[in-house]
Amino acid sequence: MFDAVSGASLLTALADLGVKDWLAPAHYLVRLVHILSMAAFFGGILLLDLRLLGIRTALSFQAISGYVLPYVIGALGVALMTGVLLFLYDPVAVAARPYFAPKMVLIGLAVLNAMAFQALGHKKAASSRRLPGVARGAGAVSLALWFGVVVCACFNKLGPLASPSASAQIAAQKTIMPVTIRDKRDAR
Repeated sequence: MFDAVSGASLLTALADLGVKDWLAPAHYLVRLVHILSMAAFFGGILLLDLRLLGIRTALSFQAISGYVLPYVIGALGVALMTGVLLFLYDPVAVAARPYFAPKMVLIGLAVLNAMAFQALGHKKAASSRRLPGVARGAGAVSLALWFGVVVCACFNKLGPLASPSASAQIAAQKTIMPVTIRDKRDAR
């Protein structure tokens, strides 16, 4: 069972990997690349989803997706890699942010939506001039989910519900834990 104590232990173990030490000189560059890759990703997703919704029908979905999808997948790959690095830079503080978990859930749901559309409706959408309802639904759900991801990302740093106390509590556990372990060893 995953509880708060084991979650804190996992986060402190990740923090102890030392990613912050070697990433510190390039932290802002990694953050910049993350933001730019997310902007490219969201731009491509917006083009695809608007076409799924029936907007800008001059080009077929197949034509748009054939051109845009490789860039979207590449941008997503870069965003995921830089996102993991940014998380590992300070996992305790990042995980303590109130919008981090909802953002991860929305990303997971958006990816599942894309996979479901790929399995169920992509071939029909690619072959027809008028898109089926499943394609329009997938486009609407995708836009809503990715919009939610952007909102969570914006609120994550200094959101209205941000509480520095959660991060401070986890950080305090990290400093208390080694002292407790040393005290037990000295008692032997």
